[in-house]
Amino acid sequence: MITQSGQSHVQNKIILNLKLNYLPQELIKSGSDCKNSCGSVLQVTITKGDKAFVSIVSRYIYTTSYSFSVEINFGREPIGLFTVQIGIQQGIAL
Repeated sequence: MITQSGQSHVQNKIILNLKLNYLPQELIKSGSDCKNSCGSVLQVTITKGDKAFVSIVSRYIYTTSYSFSVEINFGREPIGLFTVQIGIQQGIAL
């Protein structure tokens, strides 16, 4: 299960904070991807609204239990309304 724990608007970007109910410790400690902030654990897709984004980057927050930060960079202001769908990448067993 994924729940949103917060949201911020920083110039040109929307930052979503998420919490998973579980993440395998083997993935965090030894996964080659998690040596690089677990950037490919989440799949983030804008499904409606303002889809003109520059980049989407997700990062595991190591000082927490199973929390991620998702930064959606639009590269401009204003940012229009949008809907985002977030899930676990296929092939990662949680």
